[in-house]
Amino acid sequence: MKKSDLNRFLPYETDYDLLSLCRTWETRGLWIIGILSVVLPILDYFSEFAWLGVFYTALNLLYFIAIISYYILDVYTETFLYPATARKRRKGFIDNSLGSKYLEKHVEGYYTNDSLDIGPYKMLVNCGENCFFTLNIAKGMVSQVVIKNVVFTVLFLIMAYFGIKDNLVAIPSPATTRVSFVPKHSIAVRASASFCRNKSSKLSLI
Repeated sequence: MKKSDLNRFLPYETDYDLLSLCRTWETRGLWIIGILSVVLPILDYFSEFAWLGVFYTALNLLYFIAIISYYILDVYTETFLYPATARKRRKGFIDNSLGSKYLEKHVEGYYTNDSLDIGPYKMLVNCGENCFFTLNIAKGMVSQVVIKNVVFTVLFLIMAYFGIKDNLVAIPSPATTRVSFVPKHSIAVRASASFCRNKSSKLSLI
């Protein structure tokens, strides 16, 4: 179920678009880090082949850049951008309900209760509408989140079952872990969480 976009204006819509873009790149960066965490130890194992040296060095540099970039983007997105965007949305909710002017422009066409007089009753109705759409968004995400968590959990357990101590993929060599301040075991958890955040930010304006 979608709210009509007809004559809709949201002062914070561009902020949510930027948030969605940042989280999309976060997810891509996390996948790059996860893939390189597996590829680099394998290449290092075949390091006796001279022709792999330049390729290995280039991938190691990309790995380092990806980790630094992901960390910076994650801090910016979750520490600064998301809270600022959420505050704007709350201000828009208050302005529409009580007629205040916390934002320069008012929310228009987002709520279906514009015919109600401003006041506590309209705030209560708007809050109920927010809860209704949030519940429907959450229901729509449940199956996808469960599937992704099950897949990542199974992969992690398979790696653990075959032995962390002697497994080439489970424990990368020291040469490739010196820049890994993003723990390897958290890749699955972060990927799943990143997917959930990205999905919810795309649906938050529905």
